[in-house]
Amino acid sequence: MYSGEFTIELINKGRYQCEYCGTPRNIVHTVFAGDKRTATKIFSDYIRAAWRAEEKRRQKQEGKKNVN
Repeated sequence: MYSGEFTIELINKGRYQCEYCGTPRNIVHTVFAGDKRTATKIFSDYIRAAWRAEEKRRQKQEGKKNVN
């Protein structure tokens, strides 16, 4: 799975700045949510999706290497 740490800061009412440092890559994203708990959930899902996309890309690359 992914590894790293993330921070969530309130920018304006209902707007959170989320930063993730780790693998698969560093991510900075703005989340619109009613509270910090919801923002954390949304951002965690976003990181999880990025990790899955990275895994698919990596598997596709490995498949191309095995064909040659």
